[in-house]
Amino acid sequence: MDQFETLTGLLPSIRADLRRMAGQVFPGTQEVQMGWQDEQDEVIVVEPIVAKKDCQLEITSVEPATWTVKPVSAGGAPGYEGQEFKTAKMTLTITDPNIQTEHENARPRLTIEHQFNLDRYPYLEKKSGSVKWLGRANLYELEEAFGFDPIFTNGEGQPVEPYLTRTGRKLAPRGEGIKRHLNPAFVSAYFNADGSPNLEWAGKTVYADIGVEPSEQYGDRNRVQRFKRAPVSV
Repeated sequence: MDQFETLTGLLPSIRADLRRMAGQVFPGTQEVQMGWQDEQDEVIVVEPIVAKKDCQLEITSVEPATWTVKPVSAGGAPGYEGQEFKTAKMTLTITDPNIQTEHENARPRLTIEHQFNLDRYPYLEKKSGSVKWLGRANLYELEEAFGFDPIFTNGEGQPVEPYLTRTGRKLAPRGEGIKRHLNPAFVSAYFNADGSPNLEWAGKTVYADIGVEPSEQYGDRNRVQRFKRAPVSV
């Protein structure tokens, strides 16, 4: 309540005129009422981190999602238009203490949204004009990152031993018709019976190579290039 509200018996329009005249005669009165127009706000610059290998992250959540195949006129795979294929949408928080931004005083954007295939996804290869399939590389990378052994079979569907590297990694052996399968123990530990991700993902620490995706429309942002096993300190 200001001093003009105490003047009883006046019409609201007259009170408004008195306030306006007081602001002209006593500028301080108007400044008190309109000071918000002169206030200033700090500009906070938020940027993605510069590209980093073996970046430490924490999984905040993983939710079921889908990719929908576009019409052929928009570059979609013929014969699959409108079909949905299962994916997982992952939210990660960068927890690595050794990160940098392009500008020294900028605040790093620590949240990364990442979506990866659960189903293989069809796409039209422009060069050959044929339908190809995107694999599930991220899913296999996470399987390995969580400590599960890869499973391979030969052209006859029989299990085969992986190739063991000097660093202890188990890779696909050479041979005709070699295929990789998800480890049932991994699926059981991190997915529900309906195939959706369960709650065991939340809070897990993972490592990944992080890149920067430039965009004039949406602003530059970080992207997961590949998930990796925890780095070994030498």
